[in-house]
Amino acid sequence: MPFVILLVIVVFVLSSVPTLWIKFQLNRFSKHRDDIQGTGGELAQHLVETLNLDDVEVFSGEGDYYSPDEKAVYLSAPIYNGKSVAAVAVAVHEVGHAIQHKNNERLFSLRQSL
Repeated sequence: MPFVILLVIVVFVLSSVPTLWIKFQLNRFSKHRDDIQGTGGELAQHLVETLNLDDVEVFSGEGDYYSPDEKAVYLSAPIYNGKSVAAVAVAVHEVGHAIQHKNNERLFSLRQSL
């Protein structure tokens, strides 16, 4: 029994580290930068138009995610309105999911089924 408890603790810790690392990095790079030309929302909209993702829309909302059912990229207010490295990275990441969806990529479909 102690082995099972130890295994659960190890799995929990190992699965938490990547999430904590990403949160740390996003916080680290969330500082406003005047040298970034547009906001995360503007970049996401630009990518959607440039890459001909005709059915995809970009919205400010709760959280940062791509909804394949709605064909919509949702960006939280700090990302949508932000001019930071984090805003750019998150916006590009979420538009990347829309690209995967458009291309019917297998890994995207697998991720959606989980």
